[in-house]
Amino acid sequence: MRLNTNKYSINVLGALNMDLIMNIDTPAKPGETSVGSKFYTAPGGKGGNQAVAAARITEENSVSFFGIIGEDNYGDQLKQFLEKEKINTSNILIDDEMHSGIAIIFNDKNDQNYVNAVYGSNAKYDESLIKKFNKNISQTKVLITQNELDTQITLECMKIAKKNNVKIILDPAPYRKNLPKDYFLYPEIITPKGKQPVTLKFREVIINLKDTGKNVNILSIENYRNSENGELSEEELAFVQERLRRSRRLLRLWKIATRDCPENAVRQAAFEGITAGS
Repeated sequence: MRLNTNKYSINVLGALNMDLIMNIDTPAKPGETSVGSKFYTAPGGKGGNQAVAAARITEENSVSFFGIIGEDNYGDQLKQFLEKEKINTSNILIDDEMHSGIAIIFNDKNDQNYVNAVYGSNAKYDESLIKKFNKNISQTKVLITQNELDTQITLECMKIAKKNNVKIILDPAPYRKNLPKDYFLYPEIITPKGKQPVTLKFREVIINLKDTGKNVNILSIENYRNSENGELSEEELAFVQERLRRSRRLLRLWKIATRDCPENAVRQAAFEGITAGS
């Protein structure tokens, strides 16, 4: 079942990476060589995963992607993959100076993965991407984003979206130090996930949200009591629990939307896509 969504009503702002994946019993230690059993490539990046998941549960051509790729084979393949999923790629910039983003991933015998990313063109600040986003804002109903691109690009696009009454969904990963104080004022929904460095810094997010009185939904949090700065206070914990209670309807929709999605990344992103219809 697909959501009834309009053309180009969902904008995804984020990174595209080509994942270089090796299955191996045990990753090599310094000075060692380990032989793997399988190597393959797969399109990835948090933004790319979100866009594909949103496209698969919405009407055709509902999703537009905003990002930066390099002028190379990986960039071409990443763009073609999105196009096969009926995602609008006309707002992807092609940089002729930096390579496309890549992630080298080792999957070991215990199903643990080791991700080493080089963001390449994804990390570049290019004001023209902000201008493209602003130019297309009139059709936009939902912005889905994360912390993958240059912080200033993400922040400016969230400001534009907020000014135009566009719902903003933020996955605050990967963890970034020294984010602007107003960074978390703009999203209606934030989706921190367990086993990510951002979870360890989650208390910082809660304090920012609580102090500003931001009316935000907090979803998909694991181990939210734990923090690098110590456990949440009782008052902070009550704030999180109240936001989680308010978000139960969205969580139910998330479970329905992701029932048949085997990949964890897609399962998470599918939730972010389905909230467009809530």
